[in-house]
Amino acid sequence: MMKKNNGSKILFLDFRSEFIKVMSEKITLPFSTSPDSDSYSIVAIDESGCVVESISINANYVLCPHSTPCRCNICCNNIISCGMSSKSTFGLSSTNMERSMFSVNRAINLGKEIMLPFEEPFKPDKRLTLYENIILQGIEKLSSPSFEKILYNREN
Repeated sequence: MMKKNNGSKILFLDFRSEFIKVMSEKITLPFSTSPDSDSYSIVAIDESGCVVESISINANYVLCPHSTPCRCNICCNNIISCGMSSKSTFGLSSTNMERSMFSVNRAINLGKEIMLPFEEPFKPDKRLTLYENIILQGIEKLSSPSFEKILYNREN
């Protein structure tokens, strides 16, 4: 039986060990690489996709590849597609190994606030693939969405 969680944990499904190592250096939220709870704040799925059909998982956000099918039993509030396609919600509008532009291509519901589309420059981590850099940036934005320029408070 899986333990209950308050949803502040991140689940990384099928990512390579180098990515997990980098994430342990860069993020402060607790995370796991296999389902050990029934509820997560964010579930991130590797670009090769994944299969998790034996259990049911709840998540606020699922970050998944735009074009790779995934077979998972995940109930979520927001599915955020990630990749280099203009159809992806999280992506890179331009990139090289010295500077990239992370882009949010559609509004994302954050409860009482909405993250509006925006672009922001960042220095990509050379140890990560383009997709993994997108996931890292997306998790950072979802974990601390304090950017006044990108948030719209629905109550005002």
